[in-house]
Parts: sequence; C-alpha cells; structure tokens
Amino acid sequence: MIDYHVHSDVSGDCETDMLEMAAAASKIGIKDMCFTEHLDPDFPGGWDFSLDSDRFEAQIKKARAAFPQIRIAKGLEAGLGKETAAQVLEYVSKHEFDYVIGSQHLVYGMDPFEDPVWGEYAQEQLYEQYLRETIENVSGRLFFDALGHLGYLAKAPQSGGRVLRYTDHRELIDTVLKILIQNGKGIEVNTSGIPRSGSPMPEAEIIKRYFELGGSVITVGSDAHREASVGRHIPETLELIKSAGFKYVCAFEKRKPKFLKI
Repeated sequence: MIDYHVHSDVSGDCETDMLEMAAAASKIGIKDMCFTEHLDPDFPGGWDFSLDSDRFEAQIKKARAAFPQIRIAKGLEAGLGKETAAQVLEYVSKHEFDYVIGSQHLVYGMDPFEDPVWGEYAQEQLYEQYLRETIENVSGRLFFDALGHLGYLAKAPQSGGRVLRYTDHRELIDTVLKILIQNGKGIEVNTSGIPRSGSPMPEAEIIKRYFELGGSVITVGSDAHREASVGRHIPETLELIKSAGFKYVCAFEKRKPKFLKI
C-alpha cells in the first residue's frame, strides 16, 4: 500500500512526531510513503507554515533508519499563490526533494476554513474563483510534480460537504487538467475529504476526465496529520483510480515518477 501525503510535527499544523507517523504506516502494511511537509509563506490567520529544512532532513533520516521496510520519500506540500510563487520556487530550487505537491489553499486570499470568506461570497462563486485562481497559479513556471487535492474547498466545514463536481465546472476543470498534462504534471487523489463529503479530492469524474485527456501521473495520499489517519481510505481510493482507467499509481524518487501497478 502507498500513502504519498503525510505530515508530521515538522509542519506547523501537526503535533505528531514523524517516527510515530511512520510506525502507524508500518502497522497497516504501507510500503511507500512520503512526508510532504508544509511550506506556505505568509499564510493568513497566524499560521506558521515555514519549514525548518535541517530538522526535516534529520527526521527523515531517523525515520528511514527506524523503518527500513518502508520506502520513505522526502516531499513538500507548497502553497500556490502568485504573491509567493517566486519565494517558493527559490526554496524548491535550493533543496532536494523526492516529490513536491502544489496546493491551492486560499481563495480570495482567505483560508476557506475561516468563516469570513463564506459570509462574503456565495458557495458557487467561491468554487469558481478557486478554480480560476488555480488556473492562474498553474499557468506559470511549475515547481511541483502533482496538483494537490483539487476541490479543497469541500473539506471545509462550511461547505456542507459539497464536492467540486466536474459537471458544474467542465470548462474550468478541463483547463486545469490540460495545463497539467501539457507540462507533464500529475494530480493527487487526496482521501481526507471522504469523511466529510464521501468523495476524495478530486471526485471520480475529474479523475476519469484526467485519464481521458491523456493524464498518466497520479498519486494517492491521506493528508494525515495524526496517526489514526495514515492510510485512511487508501485501498478503496486505489480501486476508484483503477476504475477510471489507470493501471498504475505513482511514487517519486528525486522528482521522477515511479509507476507502481495497482
């Protein structure tokens, strides 16, 4: 089994030690995992999503030594944003990673987990703006390997679990997917939305559309921030990915995809 989106207390929003997260992965038989710690400069709401590179590297070495039966990759989840793109690109260019996720975490410059953005804009407007900002942020120099959790807004409690549906935003979603494919970038299927909406991010129809358009690089991750979430909903999500037409899911080494048969 594989889980390619896991956090530890190296990230500003997680309190669980990396060794504990790796132990949880080992217990359920995960063979490939990636710690994708946050880098999201100038994040609103007082969150510190800077990254201590030396500590991260030291923790990765400890985890690999303690759990040699798991192929542990060193990854990054970097926030997308035109104001911080140069800063993130510089950071990525100066540090070595196996895998980098690019994630759209903000809409209208606000965190969707905060109430003001939902009070100021209608839900449909938020979803459309989220996609327009994603298009803007993937239209430049792409520093990442896969786009993270497309449809992230559905994870916020205020969304009511409403999934970002392909049928509601065909043109915008096609634009996102075509840009990724043209640039050799993948999509991440993130299982953390399932408890709230019943669907991973992105939903099944978007996964299928990515395949239809010629996409081949696809990863799967739990977005775990605690031990109990490691590997959660991965098996059924792999089956969903397979049903969309994919025969392989990707791991990464030194920013190169490795295609693992589902």
